Amino acid sequence: MSDKQDPHIDTITDITRSAWWIERELHELFGIEFDGNSDLRPLLLPDDWPKGVYPLRKDFVVPKRDSRKE
Repeated sequence: MSDKQDPHIDTITDITRSAWWIERELHELFGIEFDGNSDLRPLLLPDDWPKGVYPLRKDFVVPKRDSRKE
């Protein structure tokens, strides 16, 4: 895994089937692509979450919210 903006690594689901869940989670929250895993669909985030935005990366910017109700 050398490219921090577009990380890729081989899947280990052929070694242990339970890796399927953690690979989906890591893909969704950190943006890591697992080469050979055919099921990297969203697992935790809402369906309308923007593509390419990974909330657990250090470069993620939390949107500011106005606490005042209008």
